[in-house]
Amino acid sequence: MYPVQSSYFSCHRSASWTKWGFHDTFFNLTLKDILFFQWLEDGHCPSAKYIFKGDEDVYVSSDNLAAYISGLNSSAKQNLFVGNVIHNATPIRDPKLKYFIPESFYKGSYPPYAGGGGLLFTRDMASQLYSATQDILLFPIDDVYMGMCLKAIGVDPQIHPGFMTFDFPEKDKGNLCIYRDVIMVHRRTPQETIKLWHEVNDPALDC
Repeated sequence: MYPVQSSYFSCHRSASWTKWGFHDTFFNLTLKDILFFQWLEDGHCPSAKYIFKGDEDVYVSSDNLAAYISGLNSSAKQNLFVGNVIHNATPIRDPKLKYFIPESFYKGSYPPYAGGGGLLFTRDMASQLYSATQDILLFPIDDVYMGMCLKAIGVDPQIHPGFMTFDFPEKDKGNLCIYRDVIMVHRRTPQETIKLWHEVNDPALDC
C-alpha cells in the first residue's frame, strides 16, 4: 500500500497520459506528480490511506514505515506530509548545474519542502495538493513545487530523521545496524538494495 511507483506506471497508461503526452525527463517530474494526484482523484486505489512516494533508487524499510504509520495519533494524521525537510533553500543560478533556475523565472527563497527521494503523505493530503496544483503555476523542480503547493494550503512539511534523502556519512555506510532505524535511504542500486534487505533482516545481526 505504501509504494506508489506502480501507480505511476498505471497513471502513465491512463487516458490522462495520452492527453498530457510529454517527454519523460527530469524537469517534467512535476507533471508526473500532478498526473498521479489526478489518478487518485479519479478513484483509483480507494482503500489506500497513506502514500509513500519514492525514487527508484531508494532502500525502503517497509516494516519501519508501517510501524511509523501505526504509531500516528489522530492529530499527527491530519495534514500529514513528512520527509527530510529543507528550509531556506535558494535557486541555483549556475546554468551548468542540474537544478539551474534563472532569476527571471524565480526570485527569492524556496518555501520549505521535503526532498523527493522519499516522502509520506495521506490520501487526503494528495487531494488537497491536487486542488492546489490547479492554481499554482508549474515549476520544473518537483520537490520545490510540492513545497509551493503546501504553502498555498497552509501546511508545513514535517521532518523525520528516518528519511535519509541525502544518505549517511560515508564512514557510516558500512554499519548495518544504522539501517535498522531508518525508513528510507537514497541512492542504492537494485543489487545493493537486495543485499541490504537480507543483511539488515538477518536474525544473526547483533546490534
